[in-house]
Amino acid sequence: MGLPAQLARELAGQYPVVELLAEELSVATLSAQSIMLIGCPLFSASFDAMQIAESLVAAGFTGRLLVVAPALPNVAMVERELQAMASTLTISLITP
Repeated sequence: MGLPAQLARELAGQYPVVELLAEELSVATLSAQSIMLIGCPLFSASFDAMQIAESLVAAGFTGRLLVVAPALPNVAMVERELQAMASTLTISLITP
């Protein structure tokens, strides 16, 4: 979601890559696609990772959320904040 195609394929590993828009996150979409892993940027022009995490929790998603971020002074703190508001997800922050 909002990631360059090559990066999405690298992050997905064994999982198939399905491109979704932020507004397409719903119970029906996630279960129809059998999605277990979602990747998104920490910030984009139209959404941020916090909004995506909230939408995923509301849709009942319990898989992994990989958040791609620029270099940050305190990666662990940002990861903790995301995890605290979306405790049903497994969130990992990926930085350069």
